[in-house]
Amino acid sequence: MREKATCDICGKKLGFRKFKYSTGVICKDCYKLASESYTTTIAEKTFDEVMAAYDRRKSQLESDVNFLPTKRVANYLQIDERRELICLPNNRLIGLIAGDKEGLSAPEYIKWADVYACSIVTTPRLTQSQMRGEGIAKGTTISSLSVEIKTRRPKASHVICFLKNKTRVKSFAFRHTFDLAKRCVDMVNQYCIGKES
Repeated sequence: MREKATCDICGKKLGFRKFKYSTGVICKDCYKLASESYTTTIAEKTFDEVMAAYDRRKSQLESDVNFLPTKRVANYLQIDERRELICLPNNRLIGLIAGDKEGLSAPEYIKWADVYACSIVTTPRLTQSQMRGEGIAKGTTISSLSVEIKTRRPKASHVICFLKNKTRVKSFAFRHTFDLAKRCVDMVNQYCIGKES
């Protein structure tokens, strides 16, 4: 009888369910971490690449343990009122919209005390009334819409990208996205700056 394979990361004996990478196999639990919660494939990766992804994701999860979101705006922004932190999850969708090749990066945590400004930024620049569709020509388009959170340290600003494609200002897609962005700005201003935008 053949000897059962073991996971190359944790050493657990593997049955029928095992996940292959270029030179070996790992268990389902290790695969979940190494594949960024099943969002990437490991079939072509070497052991070192699989281990690096596994370690990176494990450290992310350990740092997330103390963050308990009490308020959120979709998957764009989370607030922990107890620890006075903002979390930008930076999930795959947001990363891909922003043009990030990998698409997935570690969540960003921002202390409320570090935030001094938060605003919606469009290209080309539009005023708040123009973004609401007031006094703007019917066919006017924007090429991007994002929320910029300016902080004192360590990074000058954090960006939540909502739109990266040409979109008509009077379209449903723009209005819906603008409403989400406005909710993010209002929440940051309410908790961090203490005023409504």
